[in-house]
Amino acid sequence: MPNPNGAGDIPTSTDLLGVLQIKKGSIQDNPRGGPKHDILVKLEDGYEVLRAKIARIVRPLGLPDDFLIYFRRTRNAVQARYEPITADNFEEWLRIRWAKITTQEVVRWEEEGKEPREVQVIEFFVFKPRSLQRGNAGRIRRATANSIAEAQRRIGEHDNNQQLGEIQRFHLAHINARRPEGAPLIFPEDATNNQAARLDQARAQLDNEDAQAAAERNNLVRPIRIRWFNGDFVEIPVDVTSL
Repeated sequence: MPNPNGAGDIPTSTDLLGVLQIKKGSIQDNPRGGPKHDILVKLEDGYEVLRAKIARIVRPLGLPDDFLIYFRRTRNAVQARYEPITADNFEEWLRIRWAKITTQEVVRWEEEGKEPREVQVIEFFVFKPRSLQRGNAGRIRRATANSIAEAQRRIGEHDNNQQLGEIQRFHLAHINARRPEGAPLIFPEDATNNQAARLDQARAQLDNEDAQAAAERNNLVRPIRIRWFNGDFVEIPVDVTSL
């Protein structure tokens, strides 16, 4: 039977399944939605272990090292009531949230074959200000027309002996256009880059064959074979327009 107070005391040495949601915008903007990540929380591990786990998830977002982790102390708390969780209130707030699990919730979870520790009761939130949404140093950028053009210019300066073909140059421009602003150029030796180089080689060969064919078509002087008086054939260059 479930405990009359819901789930009973919070386990201290057992992993609890929590959830981290990353909100795009500051908390004052009241942003909606955002990607969610499962995260395991253990009361005895303390706040610093939790922060290290969350930092590994949000580090690629370009947030400062002193980013805040917000916590929802009740299931129905609105976003404006989320508050930063710290080392000082970590244990108290987790106990408060756990104590608010109801008997009805526990019964429903048991019917689903779940224990309270397997339900995402503990909820954390990190807010990513919109000022960090584009073009931060150390972050992948969106490949815009301007960033691609700038990457092409830099690649052209690097490849001043014109060893790269047009297709490979365009592919590398897209890769480098997405690199963080100020990052050095990269020329990856991956399958896509090698394929682009092979396409450039095939294209150059076709262009060369087309040029040779065009030269032959445009050449007005062609050799013709004439039978000489002694019966031998000789080749003599002739202006074909005169024939």
